[in-house]
Amino acid sequence: MYNGFTAVCTTLEDDIADILKVNRRRWEIEESFRIIKSEFKARPVFLQKDERIRAHFLTCFLSLLVYRLLEHELDEKYTVS
Repeated sequence: MYNGFTAVCTTLEDDIADILKVNRRRWEIEESFRIIKSEFKARPVFLQKDERIRAHFLTCFLSLLVYRLLEHELDEKYTVS
């Protein structure tokens, strides 16, 4: 009966069209977290100092940014692996 029906619950006060637009691209956000966790091996973190932990995740984030830019420039012909 509700095949293809999606409900979005949010506290955002943006335009509904903008919220739905972001929600449709949610898979890209989830894919980015998967890449950071699996390919970049962001965890486990064996660091003690907060500054080093932040530096580790900054490096992972910057690596993801470079990957996404390359992916865009190469017309998505290659995967992260």
